[in-house]
Amino acid sequence: IVEATYGISRHEERAEREARFVRRIKDTVMKGGSVLLPIVALGRAQELLLILEECWRSDVQLQEIPIYQTSGLAQRALGVYQTYVEMMNDNIKAAFQIQEKASNPFMFQYIVETQKKDDLEGSGPKVILATPSMLQNGLSRKLFEAYASDPKNAIIIADFAVQGTLAKEVLGNPVEFMTLDGKKRPLKATVEPISFSAHADYTQTSGFVQKMAPANVILVHGEHKEMDRLKRSLEALGTETGNPWVVHAPKITKTVTLFHKPVYPVQVVGQLAERLLQDGSTLQGVLVQQGSQRTIMAPADLAKFTKLKPGRIKQRMPMPLSIPFSQARLALEVVFEGVEGYFDIGKVEGSSSAGMEAIRVCEAVTVTYKPGQGEQMAHVVLEWESMAAADLVADAIIAVLLQAGEEPIELSAAEKARQQAVESGDTEAAADAEMQIVVALLRSQFGSADIDHQAGIIFLRVDERMVVINMKTREVECPDSSLKDRVELALDRLMTAMRPCAL
Repeated sequence: IVEATYGISRHEERAEREARFVRRIKDTVMKGGSVLLPIVALGRAQELLLILEECWRSDVQLQEIPIYQTSGLAQRALGVYQTYVEMMNDNIKAAFQIQEKASNPFMFQYIVETQKKDDLEGSGPKVILATPSMLQNGLSRKLFEAYASDPKNAIIIADFAVQGTLAKEVLGNPVEFMTLDGKKRPLKATVEPISFSAHADYTQTSGFVQKMAPANVILVHGEHKEMDRLKRSLEALGTETGNPWVVHAPKITKTVTLFHKPVYPVQVVGQLAERLLQDGSTLQGVLVQQGSQRTIMAPADLAKFTKLKPGRIKQRMPMPLSIPFSQARLALEVVFEGVEGYFDIGKVEGSSSAGMEAIRVCEAVTVTYKPGQGEQMAHVVLEWESMAAADLVADAIIAVLLQAGEEPIELSAAEKARQQAVESGDTEAAADAEMQIVVALLRSQFGSADIDHQAGIIFLRVDERMVVINMKTREVECPDSSLKDRVELALDRLMTAMRPCAL
C-alpha cells in the first residue's frame, strides 16, 4: 500500500531546497519585509525551526530580526524533542555534541514563542511560523490577509498544498484573493513553494516498489489525476523491469479484490519420509503445525515427534429390526464377503445379553442383535471405529437392513384404509388412517409409539424421553430440543409425502 500524494513529481534535493529556503528568507527580511511560514504543528515545524536557528546563529546581520513561533502545540512538542535527542538522527546528535557545553539543539536562542498582536502585526522585518498550513482559517489565515498585499513580504508554502485550499490557490499566482469576510484584496507578496513535505516523491515511491517487487500495489492518499499518472508510470516500470505487478488506484470506499495463492512448505518425517516420492505423488498423513513450522507424519509417529497422542472416534448407532436376525445376516452375507460371527457381545451397552447375537462385517463394523423386551422393539446396534472405509461399510449395512425389512402389516392396512376413505370422500376416516400411517413410520424410526384416536395425539418414547405429537395442530412437545427437532422434521416429511404432488 503506497501513498500517491505527489504522483510522478520529484522533490528537489534537500541541500538545494534548504539553500533556496534560507536565501528567500534572507532576501526578504534584508529588504525590510516579513516572511510567513504556514506550517503543520508537529514534525515540519521543528525541522524548519532548526534550520532557522542555525541560519541566525551563523549570520550576525540576521540576529536582530525576530523569529516568532505561534503554535502552542508546536511549543509543547518541543519538550518531547528536547528530552529524546538521543533517539534522533546522527546530524541532530552531532549538533548536540558540538554546541558549547553540549547544549540541546532544541533550546532555541533566536526563536520566540508568542501570539501577541503587537509582535506579529508590528512594523519591521520578521519571520512568523503559524498554523494551519493550508491557510483555510486560524492565525495563519489572519496573518496571510495582513501581509499578502505588501510586495516586500513573502509567503513560503513548505507543505503539500491540498486541492481546494487557499494554499493551493495562491500557488497559481492569482492577482487577488478573497478574505474570510468576503472582500477581495490584491495579492502582491511573493508566494513560493519550497516543499519540506514528508510525503514520498516519485523517485522514492518507484524505488521502494521496485525493491519490494510485490504482486499488487494499492495507491492511497492522493488526488485523482496524480494517482492515475502514478498508476500508469508504475505499470510501465513493472513491464520494463520484468515485474508486471498489478497497480490499483481505488476511489474512496471502493473495495479492492486481491488474488493470492499462498505457498506452505511442509517437512515430511518418520515413516512417510522413508518412502521414495516423485513429483505429483499423493501423500497421506497427519499435518501438524507448531508456530510457522508444518510437518506431515504418519499417525503412528505422532507420539515420537510431538506431545500429541492419536485419538479414536467410536460410532454407535441403534436401528429397529422388523425381520428375524438370521434373515438380516443372510442379506448382509449376500452383499459382503467378510461376515463372521462375533462373540464378545459384552462390549455392547444395554441390558442382559440373553438372546443377543453379533456379527462382524468386513472386520470393520460390529452388528449386535438385541431381541425385543416388553415395549422395547427388537433392534440391532452398529458399532465401528470412525474412518473413511468403515463409515462406507456402515452406510452400506444400514441400506441393506432397511431394504431387507418387510413393510409392517399395520402400515399396509392403514394405506389401504386411507385410499378407500379418500375415494369415498370420508375425510374423518382418511385423517384417522393418516394417523395410523404416521404412527407406523415413526415407530419404525424412533421406537415405541402409542396413539390416542379420540384426542388425535401420538405418544413416542425414545430412550426414556417422551414426545407428544398433536396431529390436529401438528405441534410437537418434548423437553429435549434436539429430539424435538428430529421428530418435527420427520413429521413434516411424512405429511408432505402423503399430500398430492403437483404435476
